[in-house]
Amino acid sequence: MKNKRRTKTAGAAAILMAVMLTASACGANNSNAGQNVNGSPEPGINDQLPEESGIQDPGSIGDDEETKQPEESAPTTGGGTDPDAPADIIISNEGIYTGQNDSNSIEIRTDEGAETYQITEELASAIEALPTDAPVAFEYTEKVIDSEQGIKQLWLTKIEAK
Repeated sequence: MKNKRRTKTAGAAAILMAVMLTASACGANNSNAGQNVNGSPEPGINDQLPEESGIQDPGSIGDDEETKQPEESAPTTGGGTDPDAPADIIISNEGIYTGQNDSNSIEIRTDEGAETYQITEELASAIEALPTDAPVAFEYTEKVIDSEQGIKQLWLTKIEAK
């Protein structure tokens, strides 16, 4: 009889301990959420998302006040919604369309070598119509990903077969 009572007590204690550990790990009333070890607020990834759509513009990745540099005034793609936003420089080039890397990027070989260009949904149908190794004329913009390391992403704005 004593053995049965000990087993029930040990089982109840184990369940109680598991519930307490789970409650403390989940932090039902965690007042330290979003703070680092020193107690100061810690910026999170979600702090950088736009409030309206929750989707971040590819050109803003890695851009903050320290790395942002003013861009020179240049022609834009038109249809921009923010009149105060800096204009993207549109670069024209010609090359050979070598194929689609994935659903978001293609490769074009130019005199400087092969480059990968990010594409939008609007250009997807024009790109699907292009045969591999087709000569093309295209326009693109450069989006700075990391200005310290000079990492840029090339975004296709227009493409057509020559």
